[in-house]
Amino acid sequence: MAFRKVIRKSEELQVDWGDRFTVLPWTEDKTEDIAQFMLGTGTQSFAELEECADGTPASARHYVTRARKYMKGKPDADLGYAASSLVYHTATSKLVAVCLCCGPSVYFVEVHPDFQRRGLATNMLKHALTVCAQHGVKEFHLWRCDDATEAKLYEKLGFQWTDETE
Repeated sequence: MAFRKVIRKSEELQVDWGDRFTVLPWTEDKTEDIAQFMLGTGTQSFAELEECADGTPASARHYVTRARKYMKGKPDADLGYAASSLVYHTATSKLVAVCLCCGPSVYFVEVHPDFQRRGLATNMLKHALTVCAQHGVKEFHLWRCDDATEAKLYEKLGFQWTDETE
C-alpha cells in the first residue's frame, strides 16, 4: 500500500474537548493503554502493518515502543510527545482516540468506532498543529493512503496532498 504525504502550515487553532473527554500527552507509562486501544478498535490500520499482523498485545506494544525508540535523542522528541493526544472518555476512563506524533509528523491516528463523528480526530490534529506552532515549527505533515474519509478530514483542515509517496 502506498502512502502520500500531506502537509499544512502550523498555526494555533481553537480546540474544545468539552467535559466528556480528558486529554493527556503521550508518555511511556501509557504504552499498554495505547496497545490495548489499537487491538480493540476493530479497524484495519493496525492489522495491515506487517510487523503487527499477528494482532497480539506484544506486537501492539512493539509498534508503540518502536516510535519512542525512533524519537529517543532526537531534538524534536519532546515536541512529538506534547503534540500527541490520548483522549479518554471521562465517564468510563476508556481510551477512545489516539494521535501519536514523532516531531512535527503524525505516526498513528485513530478514533474508536464507537466515538467517531464527534470531532475527536479534528481536535487531535488541531492540537498537534497548535503545539507545533507554539514551538516555532512552520510545517506539520503526515503520510496517508488516499482513503476518502481521511481525505475529507485533511482537506477540511487545510492539508495539501503532495506528490511524495512512500
